[in-house]
Amino acid sequence: MIISEAIVQTNGYPTIDQEPLNRVRIYCDEDLTVGVATPAVRVGDVSFNEQAIMSMMADAADAGVDVLLFSERPLSGATCGNLYRQDLLNEEIRLSLKRIARMTKDHSLTLFLPIQFNLNKKIIKATALLHNGIIGGFMVSPFELRRLKEDDELTYLFPDRSTNVGEPVDLSGEIEEEERECWEFLDDPALTLGRKEERHRPFGPSFELISDARHEWTGDYRRLRDTLIDHSRFHHSIALYAGAGEGESVNEGVFAGHRLIVCDGHVLAEGQPFTTGLTTAVIPEKVLSELATKANLPAKKRSRDDVLDKAQEIYERFPFLMKKELDARSFFRETLTIQGQGLRSRLAAIRTRPVLGLSGGLDSALALLVCLEAAKIGGFTPDDIIAVSIPGPGTSERSRQLARQLGEATQVDFREIDISDAVDLHLKMIGHDALTHDVTYENAQARERTQILMDLANLERGIVIGTGDLSESALGWCTYNGDHMSMYTVNASVSKTAVRYLIETAASLFEEGESPVELPDDNKQTIASTLREILHRPISPELLPPHEDDSLRQITEDVVGPYEVIDFFLWHMVFHGKKPSVVYDAAIGIFSDTYDEKSIERWLKGFIRRFFRSQFKRSAAPEGVAAFPWRLSPQRAWTMPSDMSPSLWLDELESRLNRS
Repeated sequence: MIISEAIVQTNGYPTIDQEPLNRVRIYCDEDLTVGVATPAVRVGDVSFNEQAIMSMMADAADAGVDVLLFSERPLSGATCGNLYRQDLLNEEIRLSLKRIARMTKDHSLTLFLPIQFNLNKKIIKATALLHNGIIGGFMVSPFELRRLKEDDELTYLFPDRSTNVGEPVDLSGEIEEEERECWEFLDDPALTLGRKEERHRPFGPSFELISDARHEWTGDYRRLRDTLIDHSRFHHSIALYAGAGEGESVNEGVFAGHRLIVCDGHVLAEGQPFTTGLTTAVIPEKVLSELATKANLPAKKRSRDDVLDKAQEIYERFPFLMKKELDARSFFRETLTIQGQGLRSRLAAIRTRPVLGLSGGLDSALALLVCLEAAKIGGFTPDDIIAVSIPGPGTSERSRQLARQLGEATQVDFREIDISDAVDLHLKMIGHDALTHDVTYENAQARERTQILMDLANLERGIVIGTGDLSESALGWCTYNGDHMSMYTVNASVSKTAVRYLIETAASLFEEGESPVELPDDNKQTIASTLREILHRPISPELLPPHEDDSLRQITEDVVGPYEVIDFFLWHMVFHGKKPSVVYDAAIGIFSDTYDEKSIERWLKGFIRRFFRSQFKRSAAPEGVAAFPWRLSPQRAWTMPSDMSPSLWLDELESRLNRS
């Protein structure tokens, strides 16, 4: 086998125009067995990860694998953040890499192992080529720009962006003289991995190597898979894809460990999501030869039909629901799986149990379903979940009953703690008369609930699960350091319209007898009917006492506007950067059958003011799993000053209104 050419390009999401892949041409005069591997890792534990890699290499050798690609940075884990700049971590990676390289001689493997290393006092992401017992060289990639501007790695991989990593790199000067042979590649000393001459070698087909560390999002893998198939077919290439998986940090999302082998547009092998392991395929010599011939033909051009026409914007009433891509049940199952995997991983990592405030509303109902999904995945029972109803002065009796029905029917460890007396005492301690229903009166209840949950979590060796959703975060519709705070949040990327959609689907599934955990049939029907009643109740924080007939005094949508409109604003203005005037006109067109123009104007102005005013809450948001790429978390997804003025946006909207 001869590696005849290596072309360095960026890793990431494959596109027709940019081809962000590591590409290698491999000539082989016999059948070739290829493999992609995703080991379970411990972030930062190089010794543990080295053993996992070596074990998988041995399995690959037993399976007759010739070429093996690993997932993104398995020696360290792909989520070390600024710790990639630590000398200790990089030194351990370097020593481990040598030991792994020696093992390739024993197993006759050609191994592609993504790592990071020091180069001129900079940390560079690269793919090491290990072959015949040595480190053959490195495929040094430009910094991988994450989809949706997830570019925080730019800070610690290229602090001053002065390294031109697209140029050939000579690494021999960075190592001791006696080790220099370890950095050679076949007969080429100090491998530079730029585009090279063939030197009379046979011409092999193109292998595109994608080691990825993308978060798993609802519907995303389908797009990735389709794109890889299309790309492979168009270029007559072989695509090897290995995604990071089990053990990576779930601070912001989960990693599914997808593994995929595609040859000339045909899927040869595919691993199961959320598993670790090895996926292999045999490519016959005849196919390799045919692909090499096809790849050497003049490149064809894409027809106009192959290119997405983006000239005409299409506005949907419910843009967060992905109805054109997924049916309701697929949307529910993929979303709940991602949320459950994230929570399960966090609980397993710190060996704890979930503690959840159960209000009888939409968000906490969804969070309870996520906890049940985590129980199914993690193999623990519902009674390991502590769900607490915490009624206070503003809680309606019906919400209290709905919370109890859900807690008892799901067979979790359900508890009820009334905070009415505690809130009154607290208000009197700070000089409040406990009779004036002002913002202090309201927020005292939310903060008392959070204190109860936090202290109970300490007592029970658990963590508090946050229930707040994306729409509430955008509006700042939460109490700072009250329901705003938790130890791990599960709904932060789920808009309110999506929460409703998910709960509606869950109710249907429970009616049909489906459940994340084993429950009696009567319980499933109780859960279904309870969820349906929650769906039809007005959304309310319930911080003001209800009327005498137990009807709610506070209705959220009477204050901020209907959530279907709020989510429309959020999607187009925040996540797609549209001008307020454009969003206003689009909303008029979409919602004219339901709402008048003056109402839409009022709601949009209110949304802009609330969005800017509430950034200080988002800046202090807790970690949590994201099931979708649209997020407002401060860790990666959304940054802006908390004291920024909304005047520019409000003035632009006002100019449009004055033209009417």
